[in-house]
Amino acid sequence: MRVIRSTDYRRMPWKNGSGETAEIAIWPDGVALDAFDWRISMARVAADGPFSAFAGVDRLSITHIFSIQVSNLQKVLASDYRS
Repeated sequence: MRVIRSTDYRRMPWKNGSGETAEIAIWPDGVALDAFDWRISMARVAADGPFSAFAGVDRLSITHIFSIQVSNLQKVLASDYRS
């Protein structure tokens, strides 16, 4: 098993110039963006806009929104949820 740390992510500007991607993994390793078999990356989306074109690539886009406020976390930990 290989541990991938956030400091290992390859960061690059979006092809459309409107943001930045953090590439988590790509296969084959180190291949160019026009030759990968699969790729896992993430980006923070600050505004609506078009996807960059990747000819011949099927995309699966997963949106993940995660936020915890400390006060809410304390309420959850103190609740009967643990039983």
